[in-house]
Amino acid sequence: EIDWDFLSRNPNAIDLLETNQDKINWVELCNNPSAIDLIEKQIKYENSLTKEEYNDLYFEDKINWSQLCLNPNAIHLLLKNKAKINWSNLSVNPNAIDLLKERVEYENNLSSKHYNSLGVTKKINWIHLSDNRNPNVINLIKRNLNELDQMSWRILCSNPNAIELIKHTKDKISWKWLSANPNAIDLLKERVVYEKTLTKSQYNNLYFENKIDWEELSLNPNAIDLLKKNQDKIEWFELAENPNAIDLLKQRIEYENNLTKTQYNNLKKLDKISWLALSRNPNAIDILKGNQDKINWKYLSANPAIFK
Repeated sequence: EIDWDFLSRNPNAIDLLETNQDKINWVELCNNPSAIDLIEKQIKYENSLTKEEYNDLYFEDKINWSQLCLNPNAIHLLLKNKAKINWSNLSVNPNAIDLLKERVEYENNLSSKHYNSLGVTKKINWIHLSDNRNPNVINLIKRNLNELDQMSWRILCSNPNAIELIKHTKDKISWKWLSANPNAIDLLKERVVYEKTLTKSQYNNLYFENKIDWEELSLNPNAIDLLKKNQDKIEWFELAENPNAIDLLKQRIEYENNLTKTQYNNLKKLDKISWLALSRNPNAIDILKGNQDKINWKYLSANPAIFK
């Protein structure tokens, strides 16, 4: 059965949503980069309502400005409605770089008392900014390194645009978070070699932040060669979502299909394919076509490849 909440997020579902607007979840749609025309019309409609009429709308039936701040194609709408901006959410929006630069400068010029009086949604979230995938954000971060707390550095380690900064601040590396970084493969390969030289006791004594996270690495689209060489460490549950792991996944499905029911049930959760995760993998459509009894239709509704 189609899940309209998930479908409202799907960037390739716009034609279907336009002809079924009564089923749209507007909170989810606000984060859909292909739904800007629908969103603009809804904003105009909401602006035409009285305050009472607007308040009578259900939560899912009106624009959610906090979610809209996450939408990379909604910047022109946010510029017209600056009072409604959630700056914490906007901090992760890759197309909001000019707005974010202005806001950082504004906040840096505030007194401590004024800055501290701002609500969470009214100021830059440096953890979110560390996860912003606009390359120009890194220069903004470099000029404000004093704003980064430990969690911000962790998130920054997963940001593919921060790799040069990370190389020059190796004491800040969280190997757990770096494992998710598609541009950190050379560093990760070196770390895997290093960890293999450790005794079991030395490895177990490493703090969890200081060693490769194979769960995160299994999701890393650029780590396929590394995973192929270390298949005993693959988290198959997570790998099911990796768009570049289709060949490995096909082999694993064949292996699982050849197990007895008892053998399959004895596998740990992370040691078997997650059909939920596979259902949202855009490169797994052919696999799903051949295994329709295993499809999670809710998650398939969010898979952009179902409309191709």
